[in-house]
Parts: sequence; structure tokens; C-alpha cells
Amino acid sequence: MSQGGALPAGLVLIKKPGKPDLSPSSYRPICLLSEAGKLFERVLARRLHAFLDASGGIAEGQFGFRQHRSTIDAIWKLREYVDDGLRDGGVVVAVSLDIANAFNSLPWRVISDSLEEKGVP
Repeated sequence: MSQGGALPAGLVLIKKPGKPDLSPSSYRPICLLSEAGKLFERVLARRLHAFLDASGGIAEGQFGFRQHRSTIDAIWKLREYVDDGLRDGGVVVAVSLDIANAFNSLPWRVISDSLEEKGVP
């Protein structure tokens, strides 16, 4: 995958409330795409969804980037696991991990390699 030839986007920085003015992490970057950019993004996302759904390229337990799945579905699934674990007097431990800016800090080469590994055309 090449980064060249990308459609231009206007970058707007929105300050987060209560954060210091001089800290870069105090601002949320928003990219404003042109109509052509939005159309391209929609077509690409639909094709990627269709390919990954048809090829089983997304783990069953993943709820993000999935059609017909939501945060509520993920919470219900977690509750189901907890109920199953406690049913016979067991103990349930849940660990949550939030990696700040995980996607934004991922090198494009890693993304490209992953798509290639899954056979995305």
C-alpha cells in the first residue's frame, strides 16, 4: 500500500476542555475530507467490510469495525461470560486495556502487512 496520491484533507485542531494550551495532547485533530474523499472512504470501507466478513478475516469476538455489532452487544457478551463463570460458584476476573492512540501510532507498514497477510486485494 502506498501513502502517495492520498486525497487532501483539511486539518482542524479542537482544544480539549480543561487542558493546558501549550501541550500537543490538549488538542484533538479532526481531518475534514472533501466530498470526493468522503465518497472514496465510504467505497473503500464497504469493500473492506465485505471482504473481511466473507473471508472470516475478523475475529468473532471483535465488536469494533463490525456491522450489526455495537458496544451494547459487547457488554451483553461480557455479562454472559460473567454469568457463566459465576453460575457454579466460580470467580470471574476482567482485565481491560486501553492503549492511547493505538491506531494513530501504528506504522503504516504494519497495517499494510496485516492487510496483505489477510489477502485483502
